[in-house]
Amino acid sequence: MRSDRIRAWTLALIALSCSAAAAETPKPRCSGVLDRCGYVDSRGTTVIAGDFEKAERFSDGLAAVRVEGLWGFINETGELVIKPRFQAVRPFEGRRASATVDGKAGIIDRSGAFVIAPQFRWTVPFTDEVALVEEGQADGPINRSDPFYSPTASLRLYHHRTGWLTPKGLRFQRFGRVGDGSASGLIWAATMEGDRLLGLLNDRGEWVVSPRFRHVQSLSDGRAIVADASGKWGAVDEAGAVVVPPRYDWLGYFRDGFGLVGGPGTGVSRKMGLIRKDGTVVAEPIYDKVERPEGGRPARVRQGDDWYEVQADGRLARVAADPNGILVGSCPQGLKIWQKGEKYLPTKDDGRPSVDRDVDYVQFGIVSENAISAARVLDCRAPIYIAYKGDGKDDENYTYLRTDGEPLFSPVQYYKSARVFRSGHAVVGTARWGQGGDWGIVDTEGQFTLPLQNQPLGYHPGASGIHGKPVFSIGVGDTQGFVDATGNRLPEMRAALDSAVRESALACGDGAKIFADGDRFGMVAKDGRVMIAPVHRALSCFRSGVAWAPDGNRQEWCPIGPDGQFRTMPACIKTFYPVRISHHAPEKFSDDAHESSILWVRAGLDYGLGRRQTPPGWVGDGVMSKASYSVAPFRP
Repeated sequence: MRSDRIRAWTLALIALSCSAAAAETPKPRCSGVLDRCGYVDSRGTTVIAGDFEKAERFSDGLAAVRVEGLWGFINETGELVIKPRFQAVRPFEGRRASATVDGKAGIIDRSGAFVIAPQFRWTVPFTDEVALVEEGQADGPINRSDPFYSPTASLRLYHHRTGWLTPKGLRFQRFGRVGDGSASGLIWAATMEGDRLLGLLNDRGEWVVSPRFRHVQSLSDGRAIVADASGKWGAVDEAGAVVVPPRYDWLGYFRDGFGLVGGPGTGVSRKMGLIRKDGTVVAEPIYDKVERPEGGRPARVRQGDDWYEVQADGRLARVAADPNGILVGSCPQGLKIWQKGEKYLPTKDDGRPSVDRDVDYVQFGIVSENAISAARVLDCRAPIYIAYKGDGKDDENYTYLRTDGEPLFSPVQYYKSARVFRSGHAVVGTARWGQGGDWGIVDTEGQFTLPLQNQPLGYHPGASGIHGKPVFSIGVGDTQGFVDATGNRLPEMRAALDSAVRESALACGDGAKIFADGDRFGMVAKDGRVMIAPVHRALSCFRSGVAWAPDGNRQEWCPIGPDGQFRTMPACIKTFYPVRISHHAPEKFSDDAHESSILWVRAGLDYGLGRRQTPPGWVGDGVMSKASYSVAPFRP
């Protein structure tokens, strides 16, 4: 049965993906009520229409996929080249990958055959014949943490024929990557005792470079940064030979032939320069900013407002500067943003300055309903804010520019707080948030639709989605309410929000939802079809192709497949929580961990049904977090 399904999937995948562009590596995307995965191109077009429970990114031409709880690998055409039979895998590195069966990890080749038998807790390819391993029982599915940086002393090099190459008591760090064509037979290592200096071991367990460095990095552009015992920085090549003698206060990784060299000091106070791979300093560390080559532009350095480019012969040539500075953003309507040192100059379509001063901040990034992207571009769909620093700490002054570069307000008005435009409106305030002041709402024409008044305002995306028009919270604490963009009160919005939050506590993907029959839970599809019968004390939505429910016979949480029945893979687990929050523990409902997890999930579902006033909570660890709070919205 399983082999027939796998064969059918493979044939379907090959047929559906034959038109994928060979030059572009597909990326995984998961969706639907079952949260199954396929692969898409950069335009979002499906190129591998898989039905995988999980799908990982491609590495060295192969990607790990999970089918019916077991892992295998596909190639970039979607062909299942290594059939799913592993409990866990890690991405391929060159011709080798780590794989786990029966709780033990080994190393497989690109046919799926073990070249190092499964017998370890950890395995990571080092060369085709050697792996970094840790003794013990394997744990978890795909684990993205890197055991090279494990603080334990149980990592060792192991040869597939001769066995152990190194003793216990070493720590390791990557030097080169398997399959990158260079340095794949060397690895940084240090003893866990004494001075703990690092050196290079080869794939026979022999020291090629004796331990002498207190800090090392992996190779980048054929060079690895090192720092010696005195704290001076240099670099070694692929063979471990010193090519940049350790005599600098700081070095940054190499790329496109250049590394960064730093002078004395730390952070923003450190002056920077540029150094070539052979150790030639082409720009002494006296500059405010340095940039490696980028997009055809040569490497360059800046001192004050002046930029200098590195010529082919190594000389620095001053860049003929535009009097406005360097153009860093523009809108087709005419607005341009120029960078002048650490400040910005906005100009209009005719080149005249938009305001009478240089500014310190510009609103970069594309605005969405809930966030702003990190992209250094202008969102030219609405006015953007700019700001300059005042005399005091945290003294900032904001105003808006239209996308043609003209000020939004005439005459120009500055405010102590300004928010991005959403749905044609933005909030401004005469004080920083939480410090009182007056607050109002402006439109894209610079008119106040809600004049300044002494209650804080904030755009509320959830309420706006329900109302279908912009909604703003007004006031704080017990006095908080909701208004539209003109200040009209929306007294029904609190109840509508509460209802939506409760509904989300039962909502699953693609319109499915969890329902109750008495004290038992099941799942129903959008069309009303019962997907999971209401026989479970607690239940989750489908994630990665399976839902989870407690199995009373096993006293564990076990996976449920699309047929609504318990499965054996992935393996059952003692406790289950739909989400985890770092530095917090779930609210305790029972001294028994398994029972407590059941009652915790039930509390969330009962909240969605209106049987409970609040969702279950999270309790801070008392060190990194001392907060305790309910999970809202709860997601099953």
